[in-house]
Amino acid sequence: MRAAEELLGTFGIEAVSMRQIMIAANVSNKSAIAYHFGNRDELIRQILQWRLPVLEPIRREMLDAVRAQGLEHDPHHLAHVLLLPACRLVDADGKHRYMAFLRQLLRFEHGLRLRNTEMALSPTSSAAYQLFRECFPHLSADQCRWRVQAATGLFFDLVYDRDRSPLDHGIGTLPEEEFLDEAIRMMVACCAV
Repeated sequence: MRAAEELLGTFGIEAVSMRQIMIAANVSNKSAIAYHFGNRDELIRQILQWRLPVLEPIRREMLDAVRAQGLEHDPHHLAHVLLLPACRLVDADGKHRYMAFLRQLLRFEHGLRLRNTEMALSPTSSAAYQLFRECFPHLSADQCRWRVQAATGLFFDLVYDRDRSPLDHGIGTLPEEEFLDEAIRMMVACCAV
């Protein structure tokens, strides 16, 4: 699954074959991936089922802290709850492979549908999203969903680009926490416009 997550996140979900994943995973049995995952959609579901339960307790703790501080109507704090747990998943090189995978999942023809089928594994995401959506009462549900999807794509792109090129293109190298906070401010601004 690590090999699949990395390849799909780097090259795109439709651009990577199951054979390429098999080679990257150093699996010699040609039918092993088909046996374990069946098809690409099931592989995507399995990656989500592997990652979401790890993120759920982190996200729940963060949302509980936001509520305890009375900040459940602050879109910046809610965006932190929604996005930062996934940022904690880095590989040995400090790269955000899962975020890159999510970035490509947003671009995959039915990626959101696949993701949504697994969201029962992350009820805190749904609760935080609902609170985030309530921060923008002037938007219809469809407008908000569209803006959040576009803004989340921007956030994932920023993280992916930073992983590929650690220079912040002329503004100096920001520490990770500052970079992520800036990216979240940009994401929230996109939703609020």
